[in-house]
Amino acid sequence: MNSNIVQVQKSELIFNESQVRLLKSTILDDQTTNDELALFSLVCGRTGLDPFARQVYGIRRKGKLTFQTSIDGYRLIADRTRKYAGSDDAIFDEGLNLYQHLESGRKLPTVATVTVWKLVENVRCPFTASASWSQYSQTYSGKLTETWAKMPHLMLSKCAESLALRKAFPAELSGIYTSEEFPAESESFADRTSAPVNPKPSTVSRSVEVLSPVATSNPAASAEVAEKLHKLKWSDFQIQNCLVANFNAVSPTDLDDDQLLDLIDYLDLFEKTSAEVRRLKWTTEQGKEVLKSQFGVESRNNLTLQQLTKFHNFLKTQKPA
Repeated sequence: MNSNIVQVQKSELIFNESQVRLLKSTILDDQTTNDELALFSLVCGRTGLDPFARQVYGIRRKGKLTFQTSIDGYRLIADRTRKYAGSDDAIFDEGLNLYQHLESGRKLPTVATVTVWKLVENVRCPFTASASWSQYSQTYSGKLTETWAKMPHLMLSKCAESLALRKAFPAELSGIYTSEEFPAESESFADRTSAPVNPKPSTVSRSVEVLSPVATSNPAASAEVAEKLHKLKWSDFQIQNCLVANFNAVSPTDLDDDQLLDLIDYLDLFEKTSAEVRRLKWTTEQGKEVLKSQFGVESRNNLTLQQLTKFHNFLKTQKPA
């Protein structure tokens, strides 16, 4: 098998050379073998999850690469079957809802139970599962991780919901797990659902540094791209997201002259959307929610130029709160 391109006929998913480099540097790891890459492409094709939007990623545990997603990814897979019929709010311990459990004075739940509903021959059927605090709560250096300490009920209910969804949709969800189900004690990586692994502290990315005015036959365009990227203070990861979404490339130096001009248009439009967001006085979370609902991503860097144009036009129609 060619080490640079992986093609799986069943899913018709192809990773080109630039995408393979990006996958190994951010979503998987540099130890990823051809077989693991082929299996990952099969999982992406079967689940319909986009690794470049960080909907699915790989974590190596005890030498074995495991594939993970978020609870939102699980819900998305279930929803695409057209048989997912929603889920009930979690109940805790002896059957208390969240309000009742908090009112009881107990800070931590012992057990969370979630029921997921699925249409089976047009009949809405329940699939219920429970997760215990002793088995799923995540610690690091003997202490609860920040998220589990801050939101214990939510995190345990996510584990229970993951178990219930896997019971309801075993064919679609086999071989992939949610990040909440794995202990943090053995992990030495950053949260791959939201940030690059080991991001560089410098505000100037390596991709900007290697883009010199003589990189192409259009030095003016090359210099303008470098200047705009420096002004935006994007990380390598943010630049790669943009380039993969628009050009199937991982560095500005991979672009030809026409693509450089397209990238300039993109960066100009990105600044315009930033101005609109400031006008609306939106928080980061508000922006993420709109992007997730309209495009299925949490960052503008993952949008194509066409999608970014649509997002910009949407922002212009909104009024400040």
